[in-house]
Amino acid sequence: MHDMREGRCPLCFHDEIVRATPEAIDDSDEGRSYVLTVTHARSEQLSGMVLGLRPPVTFGIIEAYICRRCGYIQSFAREPGKIPIGEKYETTLIRGAKDRGPYR
Repeated sequence: MHDMREGRCPLCFHDEIVRATPEAIDDSDEGRSYVLTVTHARSEQLSGMVLGLRPPVTFGIIEAYICRRCGYIQSFAREPGKIPIGEKYETTLIRGAKDRGPYR
């Protein structure tokens, strides 16, 4: 599969790709911001003070690449090496077999 970040659609081979970088969506009624991410870490309350919760720390902000002709979308996470692995993040690391080539 071709990578749309190189500027060409792998389906229709069109050479105009839109990169959509997410911005936080503010919900002023609730005092929250939202952005599409792979996972996040919930912040704990400040010790000894009731000041509310700190904003969550996010990992793997999603960027989308869209073909201007056919609308095909590929998405990629920013900084994938920094995405934490573990139950509290609801992430699991899957390791594939090492590729040893066609001859064994």
